[in-house]
Amino acid sequence: MAPRVDHPWSLQFDLDWWTGLVTAVGTTVNPFIEYYADNLPERRLGVFGIWLVLFGFVRNRFSTG
Repeated sequence: MAPRVDHPWSLQFDLDWWTGLVTAVGTTVNPFIEYYADNLPERRLGVFGIWLVLFGFVRNRFSTG
């Protein structure tokens, strides 16, 4: 059961504000990340992908649940 909230409109306003802020920052930063990724050499991009896969394996190994 969800906890009781004394001021639901205040909570909703806070959630909406943070959601809008994160969306605005992500929309602003995303083109720069895409430009950087499109201009990476293939070898560096491959090394980055291997590190992501290895990090995923390690993270999955120590996950709880």
